[in-house]
Amino acid sequence: MKLRRRTSLAVMTAVVSVSAALGLAGSASSSATVSACSQKPLCASITTQDFASRSPSGSPHYLSDSVSISYDTSKGSTSNLVNINVVLTWADLGSASTTSTYVPSASDPRCVPGTGFTVVCTAPKSLRAGDPAVNFSPLVFQTAADAQTSPASDTQVTVQATAKEQITGKGGSPNEAVVVLSGKTSYEGDADRDISIAGGSIPTVTLATLPAGHQIAKVPIPATADRRLYEVVEQDYSSTVPCPTTVKRCFGQYVTTTAPGLSPVNVRMTYEGPRPSGVSESSIVVLHTRADSTLVTISTRCSGALFSGEPPASEISPNGCRRVAITPISGGDVRIDIDAWDVTNGGWGGAG
Repeated sequence: MKLRRRTSLAVMTAVVSVSAALGLAGSASSSATVSACSQKPLCASITTQDFASRSPSGSPHYLSDSVSISYDTSKGSTSNLVNINVVLTWADLGSASTTSTYVPSASDPRCVPGTGFTVVCTAPKSLRAGDPAVNFSPLVFQTAADAQTSPASDTQVTVQATAKEQITGKGGSPNEAVVVLSGKTSYEGDADRDISIAGGSIPTVTLATLPAGHQIAKVPIPATADRRLYEVVEQDYSSTVPCPTTVKRCFGQYVTTTAPGLSPVNVRMTYEGPRPSGVSESSIVVLHTRADSTLVTISTRCSGALFSGEPPASEISPNGCRRVAITPISGGDVRIDIDAWDVTNGGWGGAG
């Protein structure tokens, strides 16, 4: 199926530009924390990931939250908190049904699935004044399904923490402390953006933009990567995102990935549209400005078939490698597939 095109996209020569920035303005790296305390000395907080992408069919994406409970010394109480319970519930907002799911294998082992859309966390037997906060982290959810008529706008997680204040002395009786609070993760709705928690034993997550322009971009994050938030964003070339001056012409879109610590890095780009004059499979190179500002020109061909997986380390190091295929499609257009590998993040661009 042909990719949808934007009429505003100018066709230029060379490949695509990709940068792997460690922080983007308004990027997915931010989070929000909500806290509350009861009238008794019990406090709770929930930290939620600000943004995530819904899970396309067959391609799970993930978000990660955390919950904390603590003893509130500002109440002036010195009594113990006992019979502590921490229960989470979650729901997808803006959708007729909740399709997000809790992933216990990737989460804090003290928090296990309960009945329905609940998670029950094993709390300490007691909390006393001066005890450190108890953190339940990470709490990982597979994001809501994307293949729906009315997909979810957010996933909301609600925590209810309860405890008994143990009153000592003659005639004392326990008093119940209750804290309920919610936080939500919003789903981005941009076809040129994809975000997910990945790594740290989560099965390989493939970040992928949608065919909103001439191009799609994919960045696979293996299970062996560090557990982090990863992101890929595409932008049209413009005055703010210019085609490199060393390149005659550019085509496709400018791609930015946030993949800190990932090595090697694999960026897969597929362009469909008019064939730029003079471009061939052998002439296309990838210009990669690494995170340390070193510029390398990736011209060596990786062994193996296109998108067949990681090539030998000797090919990726020291200057990366790439696989390229140009295939005629209908209407005189071509599909150009680029499978680029290098040892580290940075800015990627191409020429042909």
